[in-house]
Amino acid sequence: MSALAKRLRTSAVVVGLVGSLVGGAWSVTAHGLDASTSASVGVPGEDVNEVFDAGAVQWFPPTEAGEPLSGIGSWPITLASIRRPLQAGARFGATVAQGDLDGDGFAELVIGAPGAYDGAGAVYVLPGGPDGGLDYFEAGGLLQGRGLISGGREPGDAFGAAIAIGTRSNGEGWLAISAPGEDLGGIEDAGLVHVVDGTLTGGDVLISQRSLGLASEPHDRFGTTLASAGTALVVGTPLEDVAGSIDAGIVSVLAAASGDLPGSGATRNLLPGSAGTPGISEAGDHFGAALAWLDPTLVIGAPGEDVGSAADAGAIVVVSLGAPAPAQHWWQGVGGLEGSAETGDGFGASLSAGADAFVVVGVPGEDVGAAADSGAVQVIRASASGLVAAGNQFVTQASTGVEGDSETGDRFGHAVSTHGERVLVGAPFEDLGPRADAGAIWVFIAAPSGGLDLAGDQLFTQDSSDVRGIAETGDQFGAATSGDR
Repeated sequence: MSALAKRLRTSAVVVGLVGSLVGGAWSVTAHGLDASTSASVGVPGEDVNEVFDAGAVQWFPPTEAGEPLSGIGSWPITLASIRRPLQAGARFGATVAQGDLDGDGFAELVIGAPGAYDGAGAVYVLPGGPDGGLDYFEAGGLLQGRGLISGGREPGDAFGAAIAIGTRSNGEGWLAISAPGEDLGGIEDAGLVHVVDGTLTGGDVLISQRSLGLASEPHDRFGTTLASAGTALVVGTPLEDVAGSIDAGIVSVLAAASGDLPGSGATRNLLPGSAGTPGISEAGDHFGAALAWLDPTLVIGAPGEDVGSAADAGAIVVVSLGAPAPAQHWWQGVGGLEGSAETGDGFGASLSAGADAFVVVGVPGEDVGAAADSGAVQVIRASASGLVAAGNQFVTQASTGVEGDSETGDRFGHAVSTHGERVLVGAPFEDLGPRADAGAIWVFIAAPSGGLDLAGDQLFTQDSSDVRGIAETGDQFGAATSGDR
């Protein structure tokens, strides 16, 4: 048993966590273990033993890097399988993240349950092992007001609504967990982020807008999104009001002092139109609704950005956090990008960056022919100077070689994640026969050209061969993804 597993066992006894989750999010995470990869698919809408929306995570076993996933040996993880009571409405698996927290060379699986305890929230950590598997029986839980997590457990806090795993400059890991529904000093839903050492020892660091020198305001929901950027933590607050513009959004980058946790260094707040960040803060932009890190650049989604007369067409902003480089502002149809900015496209609603120097942008509101909100993803290559339009790829279910059909309301691209050469795309509202919104995910391998190999794609649902589970109405399989950092 690893040292982390021993600590998790202790915390499970002392804390006595019971988990569940709020909100309709599902998640998919790509796991990197040595030279192999596995995948976990969150299924928080899953009914377990007739317990409504108890939730589950479907785990796919490792395969060699660049090889297809296999349903053989896949296994559902539920609260019961990690020795926790099932709860109606738990929606276990709404957020998932993976990374080596304790520095033993094996990746832990972190599962968020922000609806536990009437929406107070909980997070579970499953230790990784040398065979690429997970130790279900040593899963530990984290809860506000217990153990190393400070604060009080209150309904609606949504602790675990976003998770990020990062690394200190000395190689040790850290874990950030948001509670965007946290009330601060009577300010409703101001939001709070907890940062803990990857060994899950000591205490936590609390970060709020107030601690960063900003004003905490009602319903800001600070920490709606989180991402690691090298040793720094990036916090998205897409519902921040800016100079009277409601829900314009803001992003905060929290640096770390040498060997320390994020928040111990300088903070940089990013707003469109200020400090070298292109664009203008406007009502409903939702700047910061998605985040992706492609060293040394940070990619920020603003899916509510209006482009000309096209409301909520969406855009992304690219900012260098390293060597000085011009910031960039992209939307469909600009500078050679395929497609055109149209009302409701939501370009930038999801983001992920691949190690092979490309960014995947979700466009879940894209209409394909007569199929409204069928969805798409856009793959944009990166260079030393930022993103480049040359060779960009626009992918829908109607693209040649892609399995499935573009149908109204599928929202293909609602979630995306990458790990190495593998790209996962979720379509949470995919109908399977009469089962509306059962959901599906696609797995693509990056081609040497920098795009995706569409002919070799894989389509997975809970009805897929060798996948344990049954697709049901409203499951929304694939509604959110979280890739390996």
